[in-house]
Amino acid sequence: DYMNVKATNGESFADQYRRVAAFLDEIKQKEAENIVVFAHGGVLICAQIYAKLIHQEEAFQAVPAYGGVFLYQECP
Repeated sequence: DYMNVKATNGESFADQYRRVAAFLDEIKQKEAENIVVFAHGGVLICAQIYAKLIHQEEAFQAVPAYGGVFLYQECP
């Protein structure tokens, strides 16, 4: 169960998603116009799920390319 089983000395994908979602919720409260986040692929996958660009079931088919960019733009 890759979504819920924790990696050795780590977190599960569900744990990671909750952590990323909490971070993105916090960012939404900021008054900055542009925010840049540098992260690894797992975080970018979670961000895409959070933004409803992909479904959780598609997570590991949506792995960003090495050095890839994910642009998320929230409209008011």
